[in-house]
This record gives sequence, structure tokens and C-alpha cells, in this order.
Amino acid sequence: MDEEQTVAITTAISADPADERSWLGLAFFEKYSSVVSALIKSYMPSTKSSFIKIAMAVAYIRQDMGAELAEIPEIESAFAQEPQFLNTLTGALITTGNLFALALQPESRGLVAPLLVRVIRTRMVSNIFAYQVYRNYTELSETLEEAGLPEEDFLEWFTSFSLAVENIPSLDQIDPQFLEEILDGSNNTLLAFRAHILERDFGAKNDVTAWLAIFNSPNPRVANTLNHMVSKKLDFTGEKNAHAAISAYFATIIKQSPFMAPSPSALHNIQAILTLFDKDARVIIGTEIRAWIYDNAITIESSVFTMSELGFLLPSITPRNVLEEERLLQILLFIHRTPEATSRVSDFLDSRWEQLAEWSISKEHKDTYASYVSKLKDRLPKVHKDLSNKTGFKARMKKFASTLMS
Repeated sequence: MDEEQTVAITTAISADPADERSWLGLAFFEKYSSVVSALIKSYMPSTKSSFIKIAMAVAYIRQDMGAELAEIPEIESAFAQEPQFLNTLTGALITTGNLFALALQPESRGLVAPLLVRVIRTRMVSNIFAYQVYRNYTELSETLEEAGLPEEDFLEWFTSFSLAVENIPSLDQIDPQFLEEILDGSNNTLLAFRAHILERDFGAKNDVTAWLAIFNSPNPRVANTLNHMVSKKLDFTGEKNAHAAISAYFATIIKQSPFMAPSPSALHNIQAILTLFDKDARVIIGTEIRAWIYDNAITIESSVFTMSELGFLLPSITPRNVLEEERLLQILLFIHRTPEATSRVSDFLDSRWEQLAEWSISKEHKDTYASYVSKLKDRLPKVHKDLSNKTGFKARMKKFASTLMS
């Protein structure tokens, strides 16, 4: 409406507040103004007409004014008395964006949710404002369920529209439950959303910096998406840059002194991403990690942590030279001295007892190795059993066992 038409309608209402046609014109106002507010508030208490009340309500709904909508006397009764008029104005003037916004406002939720349910069930609209659904799906679906619409019906209706995947918000803004629906869903719209998110956030275009941000993200949506990728064995196109990022990440973390472990969320994200790697790529990363573990230039805490958390990638832990022997003995000493913090690494070493059995230990380290394995009998039972029956160690193991018992 232009300014002349606006003045004409407000003047007509002032001249005859009972004229329903003038109030209907007010509902068509696209821009809210203080004049509209003043008119509604001045005549609202005395208005008996359901048509006028609905026109007032539509004016408020179009401006997303939930608190003001709820103040209209007996508006719920007016909705019930004139459903056809309400439906007509809803279809002509109200957007799904308006209805979503008011369904999220506590003051207007109870009034608008049944109207929104009617809009959904009757397929009253041909296009949709998806912004609020992407970000507030959980709250909207719960509100609609309370109004009688099952969540699956809401989701089916929403995904029946033509929705541009490019408008899906970033993982830190998307509603967690809606993300679950995307990751688990099977209809064409949800599958398109999923493919877009996986390629946008975890695909080949992510550079090393982007992957480092993913590693360090505390956002549970990131972890949840990675978990789904692992459990469903989804296609992973970001391996190349993710590999470079993991190498850079651990090359920095592991060489810290004093050593500081990554956050649990970062470790989880990295382990999930590693699980997505091709088998051959995991072997290559395992060789990198092995070199770090046996590097005497890094702290023993770093070696123990890396073996505990990433040991599953190591092709073999059998020491290959004297320097690696010395490092493994240092790890055993650390396990002995800090039992409360080393259960995972001792369990890992015991699970690789067959690789340790292949170790051709240099003569100068045999006594030290036998001593530590004896002291860690309860922590390394398989290693201890094998060494106790190994030629060249039987006498040593008996000697250390007697010493420990005395």
C-alpha cells in the first residue's frame, strides 16, 4: 500500500471502528507503524467482532509480534468461530516464516501452533521459509507435536519443498536434531543435504587450515557427523589434505615440552577421521607415528600418549635398533612409576606381545627388560608369560621373580 491508501484506511477505521472492511484493509499493511499499534490498542478492548479480531491478529502475525497477539481478548475463540476467514487471510498474507517465528515465542506458541498444524496438513502454502527450521527444528517439532502433529509428518512436509542445499547453515548453527535427521534420512532432500554437508565441511576443498579447525572443534555436531561417517562407511573425499593436517598437527603436539595432550574432543575427531582413511594411508601414517614414538628427542610422556591413543595405527612395535630398545625400556620404566596414568599403554603393549616376542634384544638390555617385565607382571601378563618361557630369559625371569617375592 502507498501512503495515500494507508491514510485512507486508518481514517476509515477512526470514523467507524465497527467497519470490518476497514480492519481487513489494515491486515494488508506490510510495514508496521505506531499508527497501527495505536489503532489496535485503542479499539481492541471494545471490539466484539471476530472478523476484526482476526484482522488485528493477522496484522500482528505479519510483524512477528507474539506478545501483542496474545493480548487480543478472546482471540482463540475468534479463530475457532471464523476458521474460513482465518484460513483465507493466512493463505493470502501470512508466510511460514511468520508462523515459525511466533511458534518459537512463548507468548504466542499456543495460539499459532494449531494454525501452523492446519497450514501443514492442508498444504496451504506453496513455498517455505526454511531459516528457522534449520536452526530450531527441535523446538518447532516439539511445539507442533504438542499441537497434534507428529514429528515425522512435520519432517515429511518440510522436505517436500524444493530446498536449496546451499542455504543449509554451518555445523555450529544447524539444529542438532535436524542434523541427525539429515545424517540418518533417506528421502531425496535429506540425502542431498547430507552430501552437501559432507563435501562442504569434510571434503576435498578443505585445506590444511580448515582441517586443523575441525580437529580442534569442540562442537558436538562435528563429532556426531564424523561418527555417522564412520559407522555408515560414507564416502570420504578429504583424505589428502586431512593427512597433511594430521601430520602437521602431531608433529607440533608431540614435540612440545612439557607435553600437553590434545583435548578429548580433538582426539576423538582425529581418531574418527583416521578411521575414514584408506587402509594404505593409515599404514603410512602409522609409520610416521612410529618414528615419533621412538624418537628420543621428544618427551617420554609424548611417546606414551601417542602409543596409547594412536597405537592402533602402528604396523609393528618391535624395536629395530639399540636406540629404539632404549626408548621402549624408558616407556616401561614410565609405566612402572606411573601406574595410575598408563593403563592404556600397558594394555596396548600386552596386546602386541607377539611383536615383542620377535624382538632380538641386545645383550646389554636383556636384564633391564626382564626386570621391568617382572615388575609389570600383572600389567603385561602375556608379555610376561612369553618371556618366562623364552630361551635366554627363563633363568633371568626366575631370578627377578624370587627377588620380588623376597
